[in-house]
Amino acid sequence: MAKMNVLKFSVFTFLAMLPVTSLYVYLGYKLGSQWEHVDEVIKPYIIPTAAVFILAFGFYVLLKRFRSRQA
Repeated sequence: MAKMNVLKFSVFTFLAMLPVTSLYVYLGYKLGSQWEHVDEVIKPYIIPTAAVFILAFGFYVLLKRFRSRQA
């Protein structure tokens, strides 16, 4: 990780945080003065969203391994 290009790291970090940050901004806007209740609203979506990202990452890793074995 220490050898990773700083620009590449920054881009990946930005892309990873964009959906979560956008969701919290949207919920904060919609809830207005009731923003303290965001955790109650988002709680049912955290596990399914995390599962999708974990499955997508697992698929990516398997795809990379499959392609490297064929090369």
